[in-house]
Amino acid sequence: MTVEQYIRISFCVLSFLLGLCFGSFANVIIYRLPKGENIATGGSHCTTCDYSLKWYDNIPVLSYIMLGGKCRKCKQKISPRYILVELLNGALWLAFALLQPRFGYVYSICAMLASTALICACFIDLKHYFIPDSINVFIAVIGVIACFLDTNVSYVSRLLGLGFSIIFYGGFYLFYKLVFKREGLGFGDVKLMSACGLCFGLKNVFFGTLAASVAGAIILSLISVIAKKERLNEYPFAPFLGIGMIISAFLGEFLVNAYLSLF
Repeated sequence: MTVEQYIRISFCVLSFLLGLCFGSFANVIIYRLPKGENIATGGSHCTTCDYSLKWYDNIPVLSYIMLGGKCRKCKQKISPRYILVELLNGALWLAFALLQPRFGYVYSICAMLASTALICACFIDLKHYFIPDSINVFIAVIGVIACFLDTNVSYVSRLLGLGFSIIFYGGFYLFYKLVFKREGLGFGDVKLMSACGLCFGLKNVFFGTLAASVAGAIILSLISVIAKKERLNEYPFAPFLGIGMIISAFLGEFLVNAYLSLF
């Protein structure tokens, strides 16, 4: 085994393990941030009986399995969301690590951190119908750092991505507000995609917008038909935007370049 192969394997293994740990922290953010609780202090506890979790109750994935998905003390079921977020985040971090030879280390690490933030935004918006500004700021800060350190996506593309998102999403928000006198898109979505534009660049945010729009239109139409709800009902759109941007982080540049090469 060469030194380069050893470094790559180590990077992948470490990324997966850290991804699980950050996924566990993402669960803390998803639960505490909407409540205004401090995410940095205070030990984890059962949301039903307030039992303070021991260190061995906090091992990502393994603790959930060993406890049978229940609190050690009150035996109340723990939401499967916890293990889902941990596994999803670990898988995404591993995927970005495996594609490091194509992306480079800086882009891969930035994408890992941004994907965790997007997961938090998706689950919070899904339940509480808002996106905390701190998540948008975090993604934007990653984008600013990437402007100086990442060579996979140029800083020009990132600034154009920011501009495109502000004009497109901000314009849609204002148009709907002025014409229909209500929000057709939450302002949190505007800020989220602006931050993503800076973080991932123009081509990625463009493809992410397309993917999110198609997925949202299909799934929300199906929900409306199945649930027999009026079209004017409010639905969280951040989950679709988050999914679109995560997919785009892997494929956006490649697919947009492939499409442009046809002309």
